[in-house]
Amino acid sequence: KPNDRIFVYFSDHGDVGMLIFPKDLLTVKQLNETLNWMHQNDRYSQMVFYIEACYSGSMFENILTNDMNVYAVTAANGKQPSYATHCTNGMRLPCLGDEFTASWTEDSDE
Repeated sequence: KPNDRIFVYFSDHGDVGMLIFPKDLLTVKQLNETLNWMHQNDRYSQMVFYIEACYSGSMFENILTNDMNVYAVTAANGKQPSYATHCTNGMRLPCLGDEFTASWTEDSDE
């Protein structure tokens, strides 16, 4: 709907120009085409992405225009990995979170 506000949270693996799902992936081209279609067809008023994935910044480099009202916060820029945190044993596994998500969720409690 034209007045909808959409929040998208993604936490998984990524690489340059893609987000990786368990059985599929989303490319920057697919995301860009979808966002442009949604904007042109008034499917939202504002959209916010929080992306926890390595190289997640590459999904938004040079694709968003100011009039789209799409905002993105990513764990890493397009050339950097993101990092796990709260790793609890000698092998540092399992890790119970990632630095980006842990930081904004812990800070939002204050």
